[in-house]
Amino acid sequence: MRGFVVKFSDWQQPWMNSSDGLIDRKLWGQFQGSGKFQGYMDSFSLLETEYKAGNYGYDWLHNLASLVEKGEIKGGEHQLIIHEKENLNTSKDVFLQ
Repeated sequence: MRGFVVKFSDWQQPWMNSSDGLIDRKLWGQFQGSGKFQGYMDSFSLLETEYKAGNYGYDWLHNLASLVEKGEIKGGEHQLIIHEKENLNTSKDVFLQ
């Protein structure tokens, strides 16, 4: 799963000129350092208790199929993670994020 998180973070989608998997950690310093931003930053956590179509985690995991097509993630690994999430959702053994 950790490898999927890294691939997701570094995923440069077709509409992007570049991708920076750590940009969320850098933005505050870039805004504050510019002297053009006065304010504060709010963040939120998205927590889901179900793995189903229409939920963020489900939809993005299925969107990663494009990385399989590019050869960046192996198809078998992608299907294994999907199967694992489906089983965890059915058994309700863990809290899904």
